[in-house]
Amino acid sequence: MSTLELKDKVAVVTGANEYIGRACAMRLAEQGAAVVVSGRNAQAGATVVAEIEAAGGRACFEAANVFNAAQMQALADRVASRY
Repeated sequence: MSTLELKDKVAVVTGANEYIGRACAMRLAEQGAAVVVSGRNAQAGATVVAEIEAAGGRACFEAANVFNAAQMQALADRVASRY
């Protein structure tokens, strides 16, 4: 597998607290992206952020439910403002 060049890129991963979303967030961080870990459970999200940071990556958690359009718009606004 070739290495992705994601330095100075931002990845938003919804459902990143567990399973496939968590694995995607970890991989994107390994490849250099700043990762916005998003999900409904702040405690689980904080754990994923801590794992990414412990491995040398950059991450933050933003709470959002993909089934709620207002929450997704707020997530997009916060990410755009932060990055």
